[in-house]
Amino acid sequence: MPQNPSLNPSDKLVLTKLKRENTSLKNQLATREAALKKAGQQLKATQEERSRSTEELSLKEREIGSLKKKLEAIGAVADNKRAFEEKLREQQTIIRQLEEQKSSLEETFTTAFRKERDLSIKRYQSDQVKALAERTAADASLRDVRKELEASISAVDTSTKAWQKERDALKRAVEQCQTGRNKDEQLIDEYQKKEQAFA
Repeated sequence: MPQNPSLNPSDKLVLTKLKRENTSLKNQLATREAALKKAGQQLKATQEERSRSTEELSLKEREIGSLKKKLEAIGAVADNKRAFEEKLREQQTIIRQLEEQKSSLEETFTTAFRKERDLSIKRYQSDQVKALAERTAADASLRDVRKELEASISAVDTSTKAWQKERDALKRAVEQCQTGRNKDEQLIDEYQKKEQAFA
């Protein structure tokens, strides 16, 4: 009598391997998404640093404005022209130094910010491309697994139907044999009765 069909060991190994690969791809995708999130946080931190630097520049500008007002006040109240001119030169020197510091700070910040921004954008875009490629590969692998699983299920269904058909045929054959045997036994019994009656 045929055995009940099921997935053979090689099919089970292939299915198990595909499931592990699918799980690994999902984990890699989650790692890439975490990296993308981290890159976004780094970009946000860079923007906050730029905001703080802008505030510092604004403070420097207010200091320059205050010094200019002091110069105007000194010019208005100074009794000694030489002292006033000396103070004026000193304040002008300070103003130039502050303006140079401001210019240097702006240039340094702008250069650093642009580099960091460009680098963050490149990393983000690269991670996006990698994540998309990995997700596409994962989707393709999942589709292949589903196709193989559907094919295996279809094969099992086909084998099961064939087995059931063969089983039903055997049952019918057994029933026919049993019926024939019953008839033979009935004939033998009748023959024996006739022999006894004849004797």
